[in-house]
Amino acid sequence: GSQIRLLTLPVNYMTLLMGKVAVYLLVCLVQMSAMLLAGVFVLPLIGLPRLVLAGAFGGLLAISLVVALAAVGYGLMIGTVARTHQQAAAFGSISVIILAAVGGLWVPIYLMPPFMTVVAGFSPLNWAITAFYNLFLRGGGMVTILPQAAKLLAFFAATVALTAIYQRIRRPMNN
Repeated sequence: GSQIRLLTLPVNYMTLLMGKVAVYLLVCLVQMSAMLLAGVFVLPLIGLPRLVLAGAFGGLLAISLVVALAAVGYGLMIGTVARTHQQAAAFGSISVIILAAVGGLWVPIYLMPPFMTVVAGFSPLNWAITAFYNLFLRGGGMVTILPQAAKLLAFFAATVALTAIYQRIRRPMNN
């Protein structure tokens, strides 16, 4: 019922959508910070190497932001298209697992057959992991993550646009 009450406000749908983006973006960034802090402080306590954040703070902040935006955009699109919470939960989790498998998060890309390496290049999760690899493993900076950041930002823009278009088609009274 809260969606109906929000739609009675004298603002357009994109304003409501961007409000959701802001809240979910904050949640994503808090989660990312918690994971980085765990890598720096918790991993050494259990005998694993400490995560080293050597001088790539600008790149790390930038890629974290665009990865979070891409995730939020995808989640909002799934939530808008799905008719029930169960549909959104099932499709969202299964599609992310498929994108992770195809994108090289489970099996490194260099072990995949040539056809799958091409397919992996279309996965937003591949773009994200490549950017983090460029920062953490290859010692790159802001310039090295720009191609992946641009793709993730375009993915966010596309998912938000598709969300707004679908909402307009599904509920024309919300214009």
